[in-house]
Amino acid sequence: MNPWHNILSLSCIAVSLFYIFGTSLHVAAVSHTNDCRNATLYNCAPEASCVNDTGTFNCSCNDGYTGDGFNCTDLNECTNSLHNCSQYATCHNFVPGFNCTCREGFTGDGVNCADIDECSNAALSNCAPEASCLNVAGTFNCSCKAGYIGNGFNCTDLNECTNSLHNCSQYATCHNFVPGFNCTCREGFTGDGVNCADLNECTNSLHNCSQYATCHNFVPGFNCTCREGFTGDGVNCADIDECSNAALSNCAPEASCMNVAGTFNCSCKAGYIGNGFNCTG
Repeated sequence: MNPWHNILSLSCIAVSLFYIFGTSLHVAAVSHTNDCRNATLYNCAPEASCVNDTGTFNCSCNDGYTGDGFNCTDLNECTNSLHNCSQYATCHNFVPGFNCTCREGFTGDGVNCADIDECSNAALSNCAPEASCLNVAGTFNCSCKAGYIGNGFNCTDLNECTNSLHNCSQYATCHNFVPGFNCTCREGFTGDGVNCADLNECTNSLHNCSQYATCHNFVPGFNCTCREGFTGDGVNCADIDECSNAALSNCAPEASCMNVAGTFNCSCKAGYIGNGFNCTG
């Protein structure tokens, strides 16, 4: 019998090893078929990869899928926290894989997102000219400045005077400005407008009373009254001539009346003695 017969009849031998001990010929045959090269020999899922092994094969789901290799479903990295998106980004699931996009108010590649400072760029913020812009993470805030009212995007003057938002004294007048307000003490008072005290015109020589009048201080203001013996409005006081009106003087018939500023004098005539109001001969 031909000793090579069995060797030549093997159809599935990939490698044959021969070795001789003495006069005997020995044949060792190893069969290895790549099942992954023949789609009819494996049943991996379309989303899986076939890995050939000695005498068999393995199926493993591709990246972005999960399963046993024979059945693979999409792996949602977003809902399973398997992504590397920034905390300021939104994760979008794909089949397969995922994508990261920075949220509004941030810039970057989605993995790294930096806040956009809208306040440093007038084209990105639309605060009113009378408002202040405050940058916060992912957005910005507009707030009307002191003296204005509104939502920050539209600001109008706040009339502190008519809205009782001032701190003027009860003796002061509030003046509205754009913006703000001012307090001034009313006539008859002194102070900074927030605190107003009565101004005593009489003791501070700020009155216009006649030298023949008495100044009376009021809160506020003052009043002038002509002193006894004078007549007028207090600002102008004229002497009353009592001697020309018997009803105003009470000199004795035997006396002479002499008018002086603010009063009169009675003196007994020659031949009489007395105080002028009573005269004896």
